[in-house]
Amino acid sequence: MNELEKQLEEIKKRIDEKISEVGTRDNEQIKQLEQRTVALEQQIALGKLPKREQEKNAVYREVAECMKNKRAITLSNTGGVNLINDLVEIISDKKDILSLARVEVGASAATKIPIISSGAAIPSKSAEGGTVTEDSSIAMDTCEIDPYTWSSVIPVTYEALLLSGANIEAKIPELLYGAFRTAMYNGMITGTGASSTIKGIFASVPAANLIECAAAGLPTKEDLKKLAIKIKSKNFAAPCIVIGTEVYDAVTAAPVGYDPIYNSLVSETPNILSIPVYVCAGSPADTTAGKVIAFAGEMSNYAFGIASEVTIDVLKKVGDTKTYYQALMAFSGKCINEKNNY
Repeated sequence: MNELEKQLEEIKKRIDEKISEVGTRDNEQIKQLEQRTVALEQQIALGKLPKREQEKNAVYREVAECMKNKRAITLSNTGGVNLINDLVEIISDKKDILSLARVEVGASAATKIPIISSGAAIPSKSAEGGTVTEDSSIAMDTCEIDPYTWSSVIPVTYEALLLSGANIEAKIPELLYGAFRTAMYNGMITGTGASSTIKGIFASVPAANLIECAAAGLPTKEDLKKLAIKIKSKNFAAPCIVIGTEVYDAVTAAPVGYDPIYNSLVSETPNILSIPVYVCAGSPADTTAGKVIAFAGEMSNYAFGIASEVTIDVLKKVGDTKTYYQALMAFSGKCINEKNNY
């Protein structure tokens, strides 16, 4: 038993003695002793955490302290990396299209973040003492992502700031996640890459890879099947198709008689030819010739580059009891290898 644990046992003993003496827990001295036990228990728990968890909690305590004292804070180096890593973990835990993308962390907003695709050459047989033929059909591709600064204002109530440090600390990653996730999602789906914006998946399909619908207007089940056959022929490890709600409504029109494609598309996990179909809000529905309204490819081919520096500024508004925190992060996203998109 270490020194902190000894102190904790001693205080608990004093609480029991005091309760026996006064016959109730509703006593100011007992309340003060109980507050000390909570603080000691937190210290003991932190001491037993792995080094990574201790560093992370130290960062959150620092942020929480600055929030309570209404001071600006910039997290960089280890602090920024810990916060960004937690943000990435939260994004990955959500079972949606955004969680399928790759995320790389760079040093700062001034750093180009290199991304290497996961494609590898197919192994080939080689005779003893023979030579190995290079397979150039599946090459390693590298691209660089330039992070751009994004900001979001997070309002925190006066009551929330009075919570214990542990409660505020636990909420910090979720606050940042909620603030920036929508920007990442929108960029991934609708981004054009123009004017320093994120370049999304629909804007990353080469003209040579476009598959025309059989007729004008929204696609049909047969059009979607043709896209699925094309992507299936590429032998990707984890292909998927992404469409919007309007397109999904069109391809799931009530069939006449038994229709296996319809049944697959309206199942709990929509798919076509066993390829997952993600119905994503905000996906395009413009049926003008040449416009992309259904995407097929591997989401691991899409990457976000996030700088490991986070700045949180404090803003106050006259007559408002809330404190506003302007969080600044630098990130961007794009497809690593656009020729694998259809």
